[in-house]
Amino acid sequence: MTALLMIGSIVLLVAVLGAVAWGARRWQLHPEVARKTIHVGLGLYCLTLPALFDRTGPVLGICGMAVILLLAARAAKQRHAGLGAGLHGVARESYGELLFAISVALLFVFGHRNLVTYLVPLAILTLSDAAAALVGIRYGHARFRVEEGVKSLEGAAIFLLTAWIITMSLLLDFSEAPRLNVIVLGGLIALYGTLVEAQSWRGWDNFFVPMAIHMVLSNNLEAPPSLLLEGAGIGIAGLAAMLLLRRRLGLDAHAAGFMATVLATIGMASSTWNVVVPALALGCHLLARDPDDGLRPYPHLRLALVMVLLAFAWYLFGVLTPYPTVYAFNVSFAALGLALLGSRGRIWLALAMVPVFWVAVAARWLLQAPAPPFDAANMEMRLCILLLAAAVPSAARRLSWRIAGEGLGLLALAAGGATLRSLLW
Repeated sequence: MTALLMIGSIVLLVAVLGAVAWGARRWQLHPEVARKTIHVGLGLYCLTLPALFDRTGPVLGICGMAVILLLAARAAKQRHAGLGAGLHGVARESYGELLFAISVALLFVFGHRNLVTYLVPLAILTLSDAAAALVGIRYGHARFRVEEGVKSLEGAAIFLLTAWIITMSLLLDFSEAPRLNVIVLGGLIALYGTLVEAQSWRGWDNFFVPMAIHMVLSNNLEAPPSLLLEGAGIGIAGLAAMLLLRRRLGLDAHAAGFMATVLATIGMASSTWNVVVPALALGCHLLARDPDDGLRPYPHLRLALVMVLLAFAWYLFGVLTPYPTVYAFNVSFAALGLALLGSRGRIWLALAMVPVFWVAVAARWLLQAPAPPFDAANMEMRLCILLLAAAVPSAARRLSWRIAGEGLGLLALAAGGATLRSLLW
């Protein structure tokens, strides 16, 4: 039976792609309408997956086959005349359909045992995102730039409204949260989802939105309204400060808003303390940036994307394994900040920042109650990782070596060392 359901799911995907491609040609549908028709149709089906499958394996298999099929639909011959015609009629470059399939798989792994944490992110991605896009096309006049594209305030407003309604409805039906919590948490989820969606680009909202909503929802499902409002206030204050100071920091409005939203989401998805080291890493990027570097566009957005993927990687590791990841998370971001300074020739500044990052990483461990016993080996290992992160990129730069991803190799070193610590100590 499971095999038949898997086959049926892929047949449904092919049928939807084919039907929308035919309909788009037959009735000359707007490319965004065709794309969102596929988006909504498949999203509604994916909402039923927890009722059809009780194990993650089949859903991962379906999503994997869907990614392969969607990649095939991106081929030149299929892109505008075959199955991909309904997806790729829009002028902008987008990876949204691939990220949608990946997000469904991850949401099922994370949330199929706590149904509301699966349904809320996917329902918002399916319905609110489509509503925002279609309203923006028809009624969007107050527009703002996002990377190489534009979005509208009208679309963002519709996203916020529909996401709030969806979240409150599903929390009432699938959770035991009190009514006041439902209203406040629903508003918070809608606000974060709107900020993330409004600042996403090239289809990354199909990954950013559901993952951010899932993590914030999972961490705050039982939080009191006062704590939720406090967290929202801190996040809004940080966003306002970043936007006000963006010119002094050398940022455009998009990069400033997205970076502030990333930091706020990290705080709401884990704890406020976990924002400190990523914020320091971001500061290192801003200190070491080269204003004349025009070879690669949008360096601030690329750095923010690295931060998102790094934070999510540790979240995924923490969900799938029994090992604590909070210290590895912070060590990795510290290594990223120091590697950014070192790879851009700021070796003395990088070395000066080593004790700052070391204290920031160690402070949470030292301030725990009751105080843990002193762990000299662990502290020394972190110091060695940070020293390497500061020194090696600068040395490699002097030797004209190219450091891929601005220190991502050192991130792997930091991650490996932190994982080793989890296994041995």
